Amino acid sequence: MDLMRRLTAGELAELLGVLAALKTDQQNRLWQFRTKARDTLTKLPVSEKKILTQYSRGVNAGLASLASRHFEYLALLTTPADWRDEDSLLVLYALSSALQQNQAPRLYARGWFARHIQTEQLAFLMPDTSEWDTPLTGTPPAPPVWWGQNSDSAPLLPSEHTYVESNGCIVDGQHSESGHAMLANDMHLELMLPNYWYRAKITYCTDKVKISPFLD
Repeated sequence: MDLMRRLTAGELAELLGVLAALKTDQQNRLWQFRTKARDTLTKLPVSEKKILTQYSRGVNAGLASLASRHFEYLALLTTPADWRDEDSLLVLYALSSALQQNQAPRLYARGWFARHIQTEQLAFLMPDTSEWDTPLTGTPPAPPVWWGQNSDSAPLLPSEHTYVESNGCIVDGQHSESGHAMLANDMHLELMLPNYWYRAKITYCTDKVKISPFLD
């Protein structure tokens, strides 16, 4: 929990040191997630604020009840900071950041296009509408007159980014042993420290078939 909130806020180096985490902190500080979390906290309904406050009190009470600090803090010669209400929101931002980590280059590219190409070209390359906003007549629109005229363009650089995808499945109560509906979601998130989920192995019936052996 401590690593997750620090990762999102760009505060890992305070705990792990400059050599281990400064680069990661510099990348995450750009998004000012702690500032966003504080701002979001002020706008939450009172009922939701109470839930976060009670959760924070529970975490801090648990820390205070420990006979000694966890091994990691003993090794780092430090103590865990109290959990704050905004920290719970930082954990949510961590998942959001992981699923959108490839958006920054795309946003930068859109900004570059907006500054360097004609309005007509920008509207064609990055339309505000989608293919579902127009009727399917079977006749594709003709390309603009400038399309393909420049033969001296530099070749595209290979992408250095890997994209994170998600999927899910649902089973109704008639097909589950418990009689309750089941919802599963495979986030396809990379393994990292701190990690987002506990790792698991799934088996099926008596054959012990591994559904996801890479999660073993």
